[in-house]
This record gives sequence, structure tokens and C-alpha cells, in this order.
Amino acid sequence: FVHLAPRFGEDDQVVCSREGIEGVDPLTSEGKFQLPVADFEGMEIFESNKSIIRFLKNDAKLFSTEDIKHNYPHCWRCDQPLIYRGINSWFVKVTAIKSEMVAANQKIRWVPNHIKDGRFGQWLEGAKDWAISRNRFWGSPIPVWRCGICKNIFVPSSLDSLSKEVGQTVTDLHRPGCDELTWKCKSDGCSGDYKRVPEVLDCWFESGAMPIGQTHYPFENKEWFEENFPADFIVEYVSQTRGWFYTLLVLSTALFNKPPFKNSICHGVIQAKDGRKMSKRLKNYPDPVEILSAHGSDALRISLLSSSVVKGQDIRFSENSVREATRRYLIPLWNSLHFFTSYAALMEGYSPRELDTAKDLGDRYILSELEILREEVSANMEEYDLPQCYQKLLSFIETLSGWHIRNNRPRFWAEEFNEDSREAFDTLYTVILGLAQIAAPFFPFLAEHIYKHLTGR
Repeated sequence: FVHLAPRFGEDDQVVCSREGIEGVDPLTSEGKFQLPVADFEGMEIFESNKSIIRFLKNDAKLFSTEDIKHNYPHCWRCDQPLIYRGINSWFVKVTAIKSEMVAANQKIRWVPNHIKDGRFGQWLEGAKDWAISRNRFWGSPIPVWRCGICKNIFVPSSLDSLSKEVGQTVTDLHRPGCDELTWKCKSDGCSGDYKRVPEVLDCWFESGAMPIGQTHYPFENKEWFEENFPADFIVEYVSQTRGWFYTLLVLSTALFNKPPFKNSICHGVIQAKDGRKMSKRLKNYPDPVEILSAHGSDALRISLLSSSVVKGQDIRFSENSVREATRRYLIPLWNSLHFFTSYAALMEGYSPRELDTAKDLGDRYILSELEILREEVSANMEEYDLPQCYQKLLSFIETLSGWHIRNNRPRFWAEEFNEDSREAFDTLYTVILGLAQIAAPFFPFLAEHIYKHLTGR
């Protein structure tokens, strides 16, 4: 014998539908039994087990009773057990545009690249029709009106088209106001009234409509939208391949037959030090305010964006990584600035200037390395390879502080300010200023401080 409950399991529903068996749902929206289960009417489902066992035993229909341990879904927020239950829903027929979605995905540059044909591409290959309705009060009302008798439906294309049907000017589509908009059915022989269906939209539908909704397209900003869509860039974590990335692609393909964005960084999950998901309930993460107070936001930015998390891998967050970012990136750069400003202040009449080249071989080398850094970081940015950008910056900082400054100390400490020492100071000024400009997207607060301090702007 195989037990099947078509209203309470997807596989059960598929099998029973194939065999022409219609399921019965004996539960209310509160998870309590209702007719036709008269013997337990009003009883909450999780409290009914003992009563059902006793009922079967008294009726001589109990075969056996035993406890079986198994996984069971619970609410991620309150830990209450859930009921897997089939309800009527509104759907977007995703299966009708699946091939177009697959083609649109091929036009997107994914970082990491394996997301395109891997996690996201495989999800698209198995895409099913999307249930977009929710049975609650709060949310964007589904803009569908249905006749109570003939069941014809009306979907307004604008506020004007809805106002025409209602016979009055409509300006607000929020509940409960939109639920009060009704009108007589005009179909021959029908005396029914059109009323809005009770469901609201899944909030993920709204997220997928973000590019359109934010500009009120096509009613406003039509030209701007068409010039700026698709978006150049988006970033979110890897599970959004089944969330925001997906809903954006569904709607952009259905409406425009094109991808919603051109480039995407799909990062991994930043886990707690113990490897579990960071949770406000578990409090298994360090206080971010304390981290920022102790190390600064630049250090936090470096520790995260230079890690493998922006390559789609999960990482365990540790405050030590922030401390290391300060030690390896920020302190050497700050010390380089301090070295320049301290000794330049001792040179009477010295005014720094930017150099394109220099006579000294070491000066020409570090200036050349600066230009190589500028080109390589720009190229890595074009590829959205953030860890490689940080690696290039780190290598240059180490060269500047640990090699160039150290090797040229006698020139900075010259007893008399001469042309060679001027070139040494100008070279260091040019390099630190140029480095601050290149590093601005990667550690912006220190970079801005350096730039302002050196230029007065």
C-alpha cells in the first residue's frame, strides 16, 4: 500500500492528477480540521495525533503505532513546524519562455563564470511555472478583477483603463481601497459584479519588476529607461540565483526578450566563525560597530572583497582577517604618507610636483610600476576580478614601503636639499598620490584622506 495525500505533497499531487484523483483539503487556513473531517473539527493538526490514534483503535482500524524520527520543516524565524499544503495560486507561465531565458542568460558575464552554465543555467533548464500570488492582506494587490457569475476577468493596462470600467477616477491601488472598486458585468445575460481577486503579489515579483517600477515605465521616463536598460552591473549572494537574479530575468525576458543586467558578481555566504549562518537569534557574530570602531571600514572592506567570497565561495568570517588587512595594507601606506610629510616638511621652500619620469633609475622604476598598477587594476576591474585588484595593490604597497622608501632613505635624509633629493621627494609624492587615486574604490576613506592631505582639495 502507498499512502498519497495530493493536497499535501508535490509528488503525491503529480501522481494523483495523472490518475484523475482529486485531493481533499480538510484544513482551514489556521491549520485546524474542518468538514468533512467532522470527528476532529476545530482541532489543530499538530495536537490531533493522539486523538486520531485513539479513534482508529476504538474503531478496530489501528494496525500499529510507533515513533519515527525524521527531518521536518520549521519556520526559519520562529521555529514553529510548517504544513506543506496545496492552495490555488496565480502563475506566470515561465515554461513558455524558458528557451528565451536560457538564451538571455548567455549574454550575461557572471563572476564566477561557472554560475552561468552551472548553478543558474541548470536552474533555468528546470524552470517551472512561477506561483506569484500570496494569501495575506499586506502586499501589492494583484490587479485582476473577476465576475462572480460568468468568471470573466479584467486586467487593467493603466489607471485610466480601470477608471473607465469603474466609472470614477482611480488614483490609489492600495488595499483596502482597491478592494472596494466594483462594477456590473457587461457580458450578455450576466448580472454579476466584477470584484478584485483577494490575493496579493509575491514580493519577489515586485523585486523582479524593480527596473520598471523605479522609473514608472512606460508611463514616465520611457526614453531614459530604454537607453539605460539592461543595467551594467548587479551584485548579490549565490542563493539569489533562485531569487532576485531569477525574477529579474523572468520579467525582462517576458517583456523585452533581453537580460536585465550585463554583469553580475555572485558572491558566496559570509558564515560565522563556527561555520553556521550568521543569525541575529543565535548572535554568533562579532558586533559590527565594535569592528568598525577598532579597525575602520576600509579594513573590513579589504578583508571581505579580497577574499574568495566574491568568487562565489563561502567563507568563515573572523575579526583576525580585518586585523590583517590593517596590518598589510593600511599601516604600510599610512607610514609611507607619514614618512613623506615628515621629511618634506623639513625641506625649506619645498613644494611638491607630480612627475612623468625621472633621472634616477629607481625613481623611474617605481613610476613605471605605478603605471603598470593603474593598467592592471583597470583591466581587472573590467573583468570584475576584485581579489586580483587587491592583490596588485598589496604587491605595490609592499614594493613602495619595503623596497623603494628603504633603498632611498639617504636621498631623503640629505644634509643639503639638492636636485636629487627634490626628485626623490617628487617621485614619492607622485607615487603616493597616484596610488591613492587608484585605490579609491578599494579603501576609499584612507585614499580620500591621503588625496586631500597632499593636494588640499
